[in-house]
Amino acid sequence: MDDEAAREVYAQEPVVYPSHGGSGPMHDLVQGVGTPGGVMAGVGYAGMRMHSPNENIRIADYLRHIEFLVAFMSRFATTSKEVT
Repeated sequence: MDDEAAREVYAQEPVVYPSHGGSGPMHDLVQGVGTPGGVMAGVGYAGMRMHSPNENIRIADYLRHIEFLVAFMSRFATTSKEVT
């Protein structure tokens, strides 16, 4: 994960969970084959009621997350190496 992109957009230190619920085996798989892909970045807040009938997300959080993804992908595109 590009920590700088998270710091830029959210103005705080990012929290990274390499194998968090919902991530599936992606971290282990990516580490095992040595690829630069497999990054997942979620968005939510304490009151989002994840996986309940009234699950929700705040629009401001959603829009800020889009900003983060743009910053992350821009950095990734300029710093990643071609995988062979």
